[in-house]
Amino acid sequence: KAAGQSAEDEEACMKTVRALASRGITLRDALSGFDTAISGKVVEPTCTTAEFHNKFMKPLTTQKKCSFSELISATSGRAKQPAAVHVIHSWGMKHKDLLLGVASYVQGLHRGPKPSNVE
Repeated sequence: KAAGQSAEDEEACMKTVRALASRGITLRDALSGFDTAISGKVVEPTCTTAEFHNKFMKPLTTQKKCSFSELISATSGRAKQPAAVHVIHSWGMKHKDLLLGVASYVQGLHRGPKPSNVE
């Protein structure tokens, strides 16, 4: 609990954290959204994450009045899924580099760690 934070504030904060953690998207969905934005000429392939968000994500989700994860769930028929990983990024980085970094992480998960005692 943060200094000076009331029990009510702490509970409200935890409620928000739980709600956000229940809204995950797959790498496939992230890549599909980026491809849609590029093929629709909404953004350039070299756009920043901020440009992608402002030109594609924000208008789409504002129009539908929902989050991207809720939109994916509604249009795909798949249930909302919890987030397995929280991605921290820079708004000024190239969005494709963000996606490449996530893809590299996911690929590493599927290959698994290499045992240190194997030559």
